[in-house]
Amino acid sequence: MYICNVSTGSSEVAVAASSRRLALAVGVNGQPLPGRAALKHAVNDRQDIAQALQQDCCGFELFSPPLLDEQVTTSQVRDAVLDLADRLRDGDFALFFLMNRVKPRLWRN
Repeated sequence: MYICNVSTGSSEVAVAASSRRLALAVGVNGQPLPGRAALKHAVNDRQDIAQALQQDCCGFELFSPPLLDEQVTTSQVRDAVLDLADRLRDGDFALFFLMNRVKPRLWRN
C-alpha cells in the first residue's frame, strides 16, 4: 500500500519502483433526490483528488479521461472499471474514486 501525505508531500510507505499506480476518478453532481439537494461540488472534488493523486508524492497516473457530470452513464463507469481491471499487471495498485450521490436500490434474489 502506498500512502501519500499531500500536505507534506511525504511518502509514508514505499511501493516497488516497478509497480504502477493507476487511478480512475469520477465526479457527478447529479440530480436532486427526494429530500436531498443535488451535489454542487462533486465535479470539483474529482478534479482536486485527480490533481493530488498526480503529485510526485503520490505518483498516480490517471487511467482515463475525466468522467464528469451529465456526460457520465452507469455503463461508462462500469466499462472504465472493467478496462482498468483488464490492464492491471502484477504489482500494480489501482484506486477508484467516485464522488456521487446514488439512489439506494433494494436487491432481491
